[in-house]
Amino acid sequence: MYRNLKISLCLPCRNEGEHLASTLAGIPEIVDEVLVISNRSTDNTVAVAKSLGATVIEEDRVINNIGYGFALMTGFRSATGDIIVSGDADGTYPFGDIAKAVDYLIDNKLNFISCARYPLPDKSHVPLQLRLGIFLLNNEFRLLYGKKTNDILSGMWVFERSSLDDLRLSEGDWNLSPQIKV
Repeated sequence: MYRNLKISLCLPCRNEGEHLASTLAGIPEIVDEVLVISNRSTDNTVAVAKSLGATVIEEDRVINNIGYGFALMTGFRSATGDIIVSGDADGTYPFGDIAKAVDYLIDNKLNFISCARYPLPDKSHVPLQLRLGIFLLNNEFRLLYGKKTNDILSGMWVFERSSLDDLRLSEGDWNLSPQIKV
């Protein structure tokens, strides 16, 4: 328990067996529950997650072969923590800063914060096409909504479980990330 709150971490995964061990090794001790939500993984994601003590949930729904949003929504509903944290298991999220993010949420009396991966100190493993796409989507979001974001597709969020229903999430594919920010 951190600050008398149970912290749950939801990790949507599709074929992240290669990155999962290093990702889970970087999870701080304040996290009480780790949920790995496998969305049609065909590699060793499920076996690795189980061997490292994570709770594994399998979610098979997809839209155009993408089930990222479904995996997250399933994880959020399954999480038992007072605070829910999410992020991808690809090694690009600053999970070591979860305590700082939870503190910021509580100290500022917020119920939801969105974190960003960018700018990354090492962009070598992020394809140029993806970086360009995020740049364009960030600017589209700014034009449409008048708000600045550094990472419209970031999947790292920290929020109070009690606010889950207020989010009214529905997008089962990649569009969950922009939906949650809007």
